[in-house]
Amino acid sequence: MKKTSFLFLFIFIFLACKRKDEIPKDVLTLNRMKLLMYDLMLAESLQETKPDIYPPGHHALRDQVLKSHGLSIVNFQKSLDYYQQHPQLYKQLADSLAVYSSAQSVDVMQQPVKSKLNGHHITDSTGPLRDFKRDR
Repeated sequence: MKKTSFLFLFIFIFLACKRKDEIPKDVLTLNRMKLLMYDLMLAESLQETKPDIYPPGHHALRDQVLKSHGLSIVNFQKSLDYYQQHPQLYKQLADSLAVYSSAQSVDVMQQPVKSKLNGHHITDSTGPLRDFKRDR
């Protein structure tokens, strides 16, 4: 009887100590999700800058970003849903995305990086951000 009680206690402690904030394997890690969200933000900015080429509701850029990350919309949506259902992780994602985005903006202003999305230079002087940099 004592062995059974000890075994039950051991299993209970093991399960209780398991990390509750452990991200499931089919959900993107925080860092990977941050990079994906950043790329999606760039795509959305490009779409807003070029509405004649990418009308509102057009998902070609989003799909291209997801494809470049090796994901489908279902994979992305599952990960996004997971983060939204876990407010502390979602806050970590939002905070890390803000810091990363800010750091990338500083890099762009100091030394342009040639990043292409669907044939458009996003961050160099020939792309849609050219007017933004001149207006600053």
